[in-house]
Amino acid sequence: MLFITRGFRAALGTRDAFGKLLACGLSFAIALQCFVVIGGVTRLIPLTGLTTPFLAAGGSSLLANWIIAGLLLLISHAARGPVDTTPLPPTGTAAAIGIDIPTEAVKQA
Repeated sequence: MLFITRGFRAALGTRDAFGKLLACGLSFAIALQCFVVIGGVTRLIPLTGLTTPFLAAGGSSLLANWIIAGLLLLISHAARGPVDTTPLPPTGTAAAIGIDIPTEAVKQA
């Protein structure tokens, strides 16, 4: 449960939308996997062939869970980093030929 809640907290803490969706989805995948295994053992739902996260005896399930953990750590590390405030380069045809055309908001400021 601690691993799942930390994954959701990393999803809430990151600033980009893709990181939020990825961390939330990966945390939900681990939570669903735990629910299915625990529900099958306690006979709340039918047993399946799903392995318990980080308790499988090797194989692709264990490797996939460690990749999920690594991605969640990467997202959490990026969420705790400094905010990048560098301005984006101008785009469009004016930027392609090297002309800097200010917008209305820049003229008023």
